[in-house]
Amino acid sequence: MTGFVEIPTLEQYCSYCGQRCLHPDIGIITSGSLLDGQAFKGNFYAICFRRTWCGDKRYGCGCYDFTSATVVFKSPGEIIEPAPVGQLPEVPAAGILFTPGLLAHSSFCDKRDEYTFFGYHENESLHLSWRELQTIAGNVATIMAELFRTSDSYTSELLCKHLSVLLDHCLRSYRRQFILRGDLQERVVAKSRVLAEGYFMSEHAGKSERQAAEYIRGKFPFSPLYLNDLFCSETGMTLPEYIRTLRVELIKREVCHSNKPFVKIASEMGFSSLQALEYTFQKLTGYSLGAYRRASICVN
Repeated sequence: MTGFVEIPTLEQYCSYCGQRCLHPDIGIITSGSLLDGQAFKGNFYAICFRRTWCGDKRYGCGCYDFTSATVVFKSPGEIIEPAPVGQLPEVPAAGILFTPGLLAHSSFCDKRDEYTFFGYHENESLHLSWRELQTIAGNVATIMAELFRTSDSYTSELLCKHLSVLLDHCLRSYRRQFILRGDLQERVVAKSRVLAEGYFMSEHAGKSERQAAEYIRGKFPFSPLYLNDLFCSETGMTLPEYIRTLRVELIKREVCHSNKPFVKIASEMGFSSLQALEYTFQKLTGYSLGAYRRASICVN
């Protein structure tokens, strides 16, 4: 990439491309509307379509991925690189642009926090099967058809609903992609467990669950949101929840199989005081430390 163009608003984007602004909050990237592959950025989200290149590590495509198309998601302020002419899959547009304000619409109120893929790295893009590509292409065509209709009181409502359906299909396809990558995810979770155990059992000062999560994130080339969703797919827990559960397991082990004073366990596990450990342990297990040590569940 040799450079990019600053295009703050959708209206300015349309003016730059020489096309009519059909709606202030949602627009399309048409093939050839910018200079071939010209990068740009502005205050909008982007969904960009590309033909999948399996040999291109940039998109992270592995042997478990489908190869009919790649979908790249961008957040406001990120650089957007539309696919050059000739590198588009069979989709009616090169991409969809929409403003942050659109996500405040009631159509998204229960779902917008689930669209974490707008925070993924580009090499964590979505790889579609042929059937998924046909569905996505149909969603894009529906949005374009509504944009080109004469605007009326139903336009914004319907555009939001159609965009919500498109994003939901992307979410479904991402969850399918996570399932197909199960072998990779198992290795990531297993390595994370070893890292977390080593972190909490080390002599490192000021240990905390938050710092443990940061430590683990630093050992993988994933975006924080992708890693979090990977853990949800594999374990049913976010990374912080997984670390909290593992920390409690380690505390149980120390309480049951060592004669260490509880205050020492609290210090080793990164708690500020014995009272803090006692409160957390009882809240998560239903047992006090003393009762847990005395209980039969501590017997091998």
